[in-house]
Order: sequence, then C-alpha cells, then structure tokens
Amino acid sequence: MVKQRIATLGVLLVIGASGAAETVLDPYRDVDWDSVTYLHSFSHQHATQSRLQTLRDMGYGHLPVSNYYPSKPLYPLPEDFRRANPGVLGAPNAEQHSTTDSPVHFNAIGSYYTTGYGETPRVQRDRSPIEYDFQGLHVCDPAFEPWRGIYLLDLSFAAVTKGGTEASARLTVDGARQVSYKDFSEPADGGIVRDRVLTLSSARSLTLKAIASTIRVRIVFDPAVTCITQFRLMQGTYRPWRDAFRAALDGKAGDADGHPLEGLMFPEGGGITINHPTEPLSRVAGYLDFDARVLGIEVWNQHEMFGGQTLEKAVAMPFYTLWDEVLRTGRRCFGFFVKDHCLFGRGRNVLLVPPGGD
Repeated sequence: MVKQRIATLGVLLVIGASGAAETVLDPYRDVDWDSVTYLHSFSHQHATQSRLQTLRDMGYGHLPVSNYYPSKPLYPLPEDFRRANPGVLGAPNAEQHSTTDSPVHFNAIGSYYTTGYGETPRVQRDRSPIEYDFQGLHVCDPAFEPWRGIYLLDLSFAAVTKGGTEASARLTVDGARQVSYKDFSEPADGGIVRDRVLTLSSARSLTLKAIASTIRVRIVFDPAVTCITQFRLMQGTYRPWRDAFRAALDGKAGDADGHPLEGLMFPEGGGITINHPTEPLSRVAGYLDFDARVLGIEVWNQHEMFGGQTLEKAVAMPFYTLWDEVLRTGRRCFGFFVKDHCLFGRGRNVLLVPPGGD
C-alpha cells in the first residue's frame, strides 16, 4: 500500500499499511517565508584570501571558508576585505580529516577546531640529494595529546622514461621515527629510517613520530632515472573520529595567547557536515547519531557530482542514493551541495535570517 502523507502545522504524518502513524518533524515549520532574508553561504569551500572578493562577487554574503594542511579557520576575515565589503559575514570553519579509525572527512561550520600542519618545500626536484629541515614541529608526548606530534611524510616519484631503469630513491629521516598510523606504535626495528631504498612498488608515504622539533629529510636519487613529483610534510587530526567530533563541537582547548582552538563559537550554532560520503549507511548513521549537531551529508560535490567521477559511477548517484537511504530510516539529515576545491560550479547554502537577525 502506498503510504499516505498528511502535512499539518509543520508536522508530517506518515500512515503506513499497518495504520500506525509516524511523526516526521519539518525543520522549516517555524519559518515565516514572507519575512526572512536569504543569505547565501557554503559549507565546504576551499579558498585563499585572494579569492574572497570573487566569492563575494558571486553573491555569497557569509564566507565560512574551509581549508586544510593546516585545518585552520580563516576567521576573522582579513580587515582590508571587511572594510571593502562591510556587509559580509564570516565564521570559523575548516575541513578535518585523517582520523585513526575512519576515512571520514568533515567540516565543522562555526567551530574554532584547529588541527594539522602542512609544508611543501621549495626545492629543486631534479637535483640530488634533496635535503630539507621541517622546523617548529610538536615533539610527540605519549602521555599528553600524542597526536600533535604525528606527521605524514608524503613522497612520490616517477620514472623519467617509460620502459627504462626502474625509478628508486634512498630516504633518510632524522628527528622522527616511523610509527603505525592507527596507534603510533613503532615497528620491531624501532622505526629508524636511514638509507631506506624506496621503489615504485614500495610504500613511499610514511607516518612519523617527531622526537625533535626539527625533522630533517634527505632524499638521494639518480636524476637521469627518477623524477621527484611530490615532497611534503602533512598532519591531520590523528584521533578517533568521536574524539575529533567532540573537540569540534564542545572542546575547550586554546593556544598560549588564549585564542580558542576547539568548540563551536555558539553552542547551538553550526555543526558538522560529512564530506563526499563513501561509507555504508550503518557507518554514516553512526555519525549522525553521535550528536544532533552532526547536520547531514554532502549530496553534490563539484569534483564528484552526485558521487562518481566517471559516467558509470555518476549514473548510480551514490551520494544522492545514500541520502535517500538515510532519510528512509527516519533520521534528520540535511543534504549539502558544495563546490569543494572548485571556485566555479554548482553548490551553495541559503541561510534564512529572521527579521532583526544579526
């Protein structure tokens, strides 16, 4: 039997074959559509300061820009931009990633949550050896917030010519030990990386535990055979996802000057969005059930459309289908349409500001 739907006073009654009625709350039930102001915004938009004016010219009046490496809110907005655009609003936001027990990427709109590190050295990649000191790092303290001293060395290379000698490199790391991504434990050899031979078939990205505030990396290779294509040091949250969610929503940590590094600016203002979701329904439901301020999932991402970069995957619309599956469980789940790293494309939020709202 087709379910009957009766909308009254902002409440949707769903009457199934059994005759039992389920109440579905309408999140827009208190909106006075004739009096609200529409304020265009976004939940997941990477942008540098130089792109803010372009976003403003597109009609966005609320700019919670999100970046990573580091995942640090661009808030407050630069003073010169605010002077040139006095009506524009900002909000803290950043994309978080690299939890130890989940592949989830999430944004924390309205949150001061600040994590991570990122540096891509400017070096001549066609000259050997490459040597670089990454400075000002957190030394890992196993007894206190050990995740702050965990980093990812991202190294990629390729063969100069196809069909020639296999590309390889020798890697030495001082000031850090290789550890497990999951629990930061060292391997049997103590995690020492010295003249380690890397090939195209071996792991070339290493999780490192800083034992000094400077990590020195040395890469030796034959420029006639090997081309270095990526060399950077990065850092994510490196915490279980529940701990990262709680820090983003209710954390109290701050820096040495007293500026907040965790928690929402307003306890009930903003929340978490699940970015480009690829996990099964059961896992996504767990995120949504964690806290009412986990708002929903991305349904459209300019990079992956409705969930597929290829035509075959795009036809199935996995993001959109997942959203439908979540809603079928009776959970509240807002669908977000985002541009992500793309400056142009489809995706925006429309905030509803009541009369007198700031």
